[in-house]
Amino acid sequence: MEMTLRTNADDRPAAYRPFPEIEPVDEIARRHYHLRTQRLLRSERLERLDPPITRADQRGLVRGELAPCRARQVVQQWHSEESDEQNRPWLMLLGPPGVGKTLAALEVALESAWSAYIGARALEQCFGSRFGAPVELQDRLRVCPGLLVLDDLGRESDPTIVGAALLELIDARRSDDRMTIAIANLNREQLEQRYPDPRLASRLAQSARWGVCSGPDFRRAP
Repeated sequence: MEMTLRTNADDRPAAYRPFPEIEPVDEIARRHYHLRTQRLLRSERLERLDPPITRADQRGLVRGELAPCRARQVVQQWHSEESDEQNRPWLMLLGPPGVGKTLAALEVALESAWSAYIGARALEQCFGSRFGAPVELQDRLRVCPGLLVLDDLGRESDPTIVGAALLELIDARRSDDRMTIAIANLNREQLEQRYPDPRLASRLAQSARWGVCSGPDFRRAP
């Protein structure tokens, strides 16, 4: 499953009760109470995004226990910078598989109730259709107010469709500075060769920041 964009108007924790527990008075108990509530919220939001990650990675995201890595440094720095003339709403996150790019992006996505995740193959299917639910999803991706994560660029069958989708999305989202992270297991030269449309290259030059990640493959056992 590569594509899910679900919403929940009140963004309640998964374990919602009509009569919630009374917040404890003791400082330590209160801290644990808020921590548990935050984990429930992150778990519900992660389920809504539905990314193809392992159970261990899910637990790490929910508990806020991701390993430090270059990808997290790049994403957190990009996300924390205040909006100014140098800030760019798109981040092109490049690097080899397994260095934490997707998890770093999802960590930021979980901060918003309205973020969305979609893989390249699902993006290809979505923008390759002219009728039905995929067209509705196209519109929702264009205006998604939270972080939009476009994952696994380069794994699609038809790069022409995905290149055109990227061009549409960047035009729609950059006008309102809507944050987007595009992830690929490629370097910049390979990415530009795969999506050679000069209009896309021009948009990315204007609106994107490029982050190159390296490091050990966290998916491989030591």
